[in-house]
Amino acid sequence: SGIVLHLFRARMPESRLHGIEPSPTYGNYAREKNNADIYAGDIESFAREKADKRGFFDLVTMNHVLEHLYEPVNKLKLLRDFLKPDGLVLLQVPNPFSPDCPSALRMFHIAHVNQFSPQTLRMTFQLAGFSVLEEIPSNPRVTTLLCQKAADFLPVPQIRPISSGQVNRLSASIRGKVMAEMRLKNPFERSLKDRTLHFAFGYFRHRLNDAMLRRLIEGQKTLIVNSAASASSLVQLPADVKILACDHAAGLCADEKFTRTLDLYLCSKRVLKRKQLKQLFAKIRAQVFLSDDLSFIRRRKDLKRAYACLLYDDGMDDFYINRLFGAAEVQKLRQRNNRPVSPPFRLLQIALHYGAREVYLCGVDFTEKRYAWEGQEPGLRYSDSDENFLKVVSRKFKNVFNLSAQSPVSDYLPFKSILSIPNPEKIFMS
Repeated sequence: SGIVLHLFRARMPESRLHGIEPSPTYGNYAREKNNADIYAGDIESFAREKADKRGFFDLVTMNHVLEHLYEPVNKLKLLRDFLKPDGLVLLQVPNPFSPDCPSALRMFHIAHVNQFSPQTLRMTFQLAGFSVLEEIPSNPRVTTLLCQKAADFLPVPQIRPISSGQVNRLSASIRGKVMAEMRLKNPFERSLKDRTLHFAFGYFRHRLNDAMLRRLIEGQKTLIVNSAASASSLVQLPADVKILACDHAAGLCADEKFTRTLDLYLCSKRVLKRKQLKQLFAKIRAQVFLSDDLSFIRRRKDLKRAYACLLYDDGMDDFYINRLFGAAEVQKLRQRNNRPVSPPFRLLQIALHYGAREVYLCGVDFTEKRYAWEGQEPGLRYSDSDENFLKVVSRKFKNVFNLSAQSPVSDYLPFKSILSIPNPEKIFMS
């Protein structure tokens, strides 16, 4: 979409910008937004049709492109012809061999037809007629090189052949890492020992949480909030309604009209570590804070006043759902989808397990394309686990309601208001 071109245009308004983009739609967008000359096609067709641009460019950037290209050396040779004698190439690719690589499943992507270590990436440029000026330190999961067009092709580097034993050991290591990640993604494929330890750990943690959560929720009206879009309306909530919030509902505490303390806030470490939400989380005020990374929260100075009680919940186990439904019903849910439910429906499990008298949902949705709030960004997307879970809840429980009459959740839950204002359904509209 031309983000790199946009940065060049902003910092060097007089620069002449060009791009190669296979998608006509993205190409048109980048052209209009950046006043740039965008060629719709690939590198080979550009080389054939734009011969007048040979020796024209000062700099070529390739940001996470080379790993998607077959014959990368030949592609770089084609681009070399279009650089000035001292022209530069700035390139970045993933480094799946980095110790900081978080996931083999992610780094060894099906669309990555080539994989580069820092050493093999340097050799690729040498074979294509470039000299490597600098390896730029950045994200440790990637390799970033600044290269310059060489006066002539350098001698072919001597690449020591890899023995079959080394290949087998490397492939076995990668395969083992991938299989381990797959087992973590699907807890029902773990070994009996792993499942037993996981169950014991979860049971122990839940027993520690039990007294606090039961005292907070049992016999109470509870409101589960997943969006801060209607904070001005929630200030009129009755005082006896317990507020259970998660993720982006932290925005409630940032709204000056909302002066209450959240009764319970649930947030995973994945969401807590988002830099763009750092200031938002610093405003959280909750009686109970649930998370799957307690040490991270304790280390953060800006969260020291965020909670009165800090409890662990990983959001992945079936502790609550096994106690809410019979074994046959749980088995049906597992057959549909083994993925856990999203945070607001995790809160729904907690509220039902600990005996909430009535439960209301606000700003809660369950599919990729159906959102209750107008203009809401998609954010995290979940599978159909939420919807499957909601279908069972609608049959088993008659004390769960929806505050938005026009939300897709209303397909399963009846609308009921707890707000002391007229026509509340007009406030919580999609």
